[in-house]
Amino acid sequence: LGVGQTLKSLDAEVSLDFPFRANPDGFLVGVGTLRVDRPSWNRREITDRLAATVRLTEDTLRIENVTGTLGEGSLRGLVILNRVDFDRSRVRLTLSNVPSAKLLAFDPELAASFSAPIDANLSGTLGREVRLTGTVAAPRGNLFGVPVGDLRVPVDFDYFTGTGRG
Repeated sequence: LGVGQTLKSLDAEVSLDFPFRANPDGFLVGVGTLRVDRPSWNRREITDRLAATVRLTEDTLRIENVTGTLGEGSLRGLVILNRVDFDRSRVRLTLSNVPSAKLLAFDPELAASFSAPIDANLSGTLGREVRLTGTVAAPRGNLFGVPVGDLRVPVDFDYFTGTGRG
């Protein structure tokens, strides 16, 4: 994906309890739990913990019931990785009342210019093309010191992993 340099700033303790077995057809299957403790960006803690259920089937790896708190807000999500055709993989993310500073931890200057509780509903596909669509909203806040209300931004994001462009 060409994001190696960017991810160097990400840190967390990750634990996976994932018992698996081979089913009668020889495919590995199983269900377990995933915990990501104290994820941080440039030493700024994003949340104390993210948790999820991991489910491996013959044709998918599902990361279900992704939950976490981000400041006073919450995150929920689902990732479905298609083992047969990766381009048919999907993602869904919902944010409720998340402080913008938590979402913009990767860019402190930008975080200082925008302050608002964020609600977002995003869904999309993963694969050679990463596509996300949805809406990001802020019922109130400040943008470069100017009060804003009922800010709603449509999201239509495309990124092509082969070329690194989007």
